[in-house]
This record gives sequence, C-alpha cells and structure tokens, in this order.
Amino acid sequence: MDLINRSVADANAKVQVFRLAFGTADPGLSLTATEIHGLVGAYFAEGRTRCEVALNDPVPRPEAKAALLAALCMDSALPRGGTIRMNHADGLWTVAATGALRPDPDNWAVLAGKAPAQSPTASTVHFALLPRALHDLGRCARITRAPDRLAIAF
Repeated sequence: MDLINRSVADANAKVQVFRLAFGTADPGLSLTATEIHGLVGAYFAEGRTRCEVALNDPVPRPEAKAALLAALCMDSALPRGGTIRMNHADGLWTVAATGALRPDPDNWAVLAGKAPAQSPTASTVHFALLPRALHDLGRCARITRAPDRLAIAF
C-alpha cells in the first residue's frame, strides 16, 4: 500500500509541475516560495536528480513557469542524475545543473537562439516552450557551460 501511495503522490507532483510549466501563466498571479519549494521538492523526490531552490519571495506565475521549464531542460541534461539549483535574486533567475552532463546539442542550440525550433517531441517540448516563455517576459536565455556545470540565466 505504501508503494501505491508513493506512486500516486509522485504522479500528482508531476501533474502539478506540468500544469504550471506547460499551461497558461496568468501574469496577475504569483506563487509563494513555499509553493515552489513544494512543487519542485515533490517532483524531484523520487529520481536520481536533486533540486535545490533558493527563493524567499513570491514570484509572478510567468517567471515561475520559465524557471520550471529551465529546470526541466536541466533535468534532460542529467540522464544519470545530478543536482539542479534554482536561484532567484534581484529579479534574476539562474537555473544550474551539476553532475554527469550530457546536453543534447540541438536542443541547447534552440535555447541559445542559434538554431530554429524543430517540431518538439514529448521529451523535448520544454526546450521549445522556454524561449517562448522568456519572450513573453521580455527576456532571453543566457547559457553558460563548463565541464561540470551548465546554467541558464534570465
């Protein structure tokens, strides 16, 4: 019974994150730091990837949407697991991943604005949606890469 309860909780967490990341984000609404911590904590609770969130103040839903999409992009770059850190300070988001990074060059070229978006698949749709979410915020992704770290700032 415990396994069933954990599976249901995991599925609910994924649905909540997907609703925010892939749904409409009303700019008049905000998410509290506690809500974002809860969403991210529940989403990454059962996998090989951990996610840490440094956030104290409420953020507008469109910003939270972009941050979650960036975290999903980072998760895709960590097929064997690792750590994602989401930081929000002075209006700037930085979402960074450390671990055994294997970013797909084609998807990351789209985020960097160096290639047009291709027709996304279910496993890559977040790469197509993040530039749109950032455009709606009037921002663009600044991507930095080191051998053991990949980051998106906006």
